[in-house]
Amino acid sequence: MGEAGTSGYDPVFIVGFPRSGTTLLATMLDRHSRMAVTPETDFFEELLLKDRVETDGASHDGLLARLAAAPRWNDLGLALDAIGERFRAAPATPPALLRATLETFAAGRGRARAGEKTPDHLRWVPVIFDWFPDARVIWILRDGRDAVTSLGRMPFARGDVVERSMRWVRSMELGEEHLARFEGRMIRIGFETLVREPIETLETIDAFCGLPFEPAQLDPEVPTGVVPESERDWKDRAKGAIDTSRIGQWKNEADERDAGLMNHVMGKRLAALGYEDRDAGSKPGFLAQGKLKLETGAFRKRLLRRARRRRERVAEWGFGAVGYEVETAVDIGPA
Repeated sequence: MGEAGTSGYDPVFIVGFPRSGTTLLATMLDRHSRMAVTPETDFFEELLLKDRVETDGASHDGLLARLAAAPRWNDLGLALDAIGERFRAAPATPPALLRATLETFAAGRGRARAGEKTPDHLRWVPVIFDWFPDARVIWILRDGRDAVTSLGRMPFARGDVVERSMRWVRSMELGEEHLARFEGRMIRIGFETLVREPIETLETIDAFCGLPFEPAQLDPEVPTGVVPESERDWKDRAKGAIDTSRIGQWKNEADERDAGLMNHVMGKRLAALGYEDRDAGSKPGFLAQGKLKLETGAFRKRLLRRARRRRERVAEWGFGAVGYEVETAVDIGPA
């Protein structure tokens, strides 16, 4: 979208299923002397899908008002006038607003490059590359059982262990589709590899982003602004030293029932990724498996309805032809 002033701009986006290590990776990149990574913005959902203000969304003032009305706006610590100064020099479009926001954030930190970390932006990867063809997307992947178990403890968790497991499977499907489609511009990183081999993995990530590795990226004493005050209770740990004990935590925290359900729902994907202990937990009985099939069908219908609403809303902004969130079945079941 050259008319939006986004050509040649190369921000970095960190995406993935919630509780998969996106904050950990964001802090590592934010400690780089040339990179500033924002707290989560939910930019696409807030700017494109929600009508929070009654104003002309296609104008500079209208778009800035939508940005200021977003719940996470204050986490950025930016003056709206500073963003507006950059934004008004470009067309009044959402891509130009996002670029102005990221550039203002990086400039305020004295950094040359900007990054953004919102896990759910995984579903927006086609739009990201439509807006910023030179962007880089890092998809971080974690054992679904660890991610789902951790997510269940969060204040923002929704659904039961089965729904969260199905959402993890869905995120895998989306990520793999995007990875194949945007080869060379998107990379997948394993959480377990990052914490076991942090230097080698960061060297790979930095090279992908066009940056040299810096030892300070692994220094917990180097300050980072990725975690806002309101989220410190569950994210501050990501700012500390690398902790390999977080690998396989589900074995100690999930009961027999939940372990069995997670392995049943995510088994095929876990096997494809090489994760072990897929027989742990109580295997769902015949009736329970029948119920899971019904729940999967209902879950897929909800996905399709939500995807349809998103596409319709995105199309109103003129971004409807980028292959946003393809419709595929949720492939669950044991390996």
